[in-house]
Amino acid sequence: MAAENGTPGAGRRLAVLGAGVMGSGIAAPTVGHGIAVSLIDPDRRRLDEAPAKIDHQVRMARLMGALPDEAVPGVLVTAEGCRPCGLPLELVRAGHLGRRSGRGFYEYEGEQA
Repeated sequence: MAAENGTPGAGRRLAVLGAGVMGSGIAAPTVGHGIAVSLIDPDRRRLDEAPAKIDHQVRMARLMGALPDEAVPGVLVTAEGCRPCGLPLELVRAGHLGRRSGRGFYEYEGEQA
C-alpha cells in the first residue's frame, strides 16, 4: 500500500516492545520498508545498541535483495520504558497465587486447583 507521497508505509508506525534479538529483528525489516518504528525497552544499553544493529540488518537485507534499494527507510525512535510494577510481587508475597490459592488479581470461587 503506497501512501499519498508514493513511499510505501509512509504515515504508518509500529511500536515494538523489547530491543533484544527478536525486537530488533522485527524492527529492521519494518524500518527497511519505510515504516516508522518506536522501539521501547527498559534496558538503556539495549536501546543504545539498537540503532546500529538495526541499520546493519537493513543494509544486509538490501545486499541480499530482501529489501528494495529505492525504499526510503522509516524513522527509528527509541524510548526507555515499560518498567514492571511491584503489584505481582506483592500478590505472591501475600500468598495470592491465582487459581491455586483462590485469589490473585481476581477472586476465584470454587476454582482452586
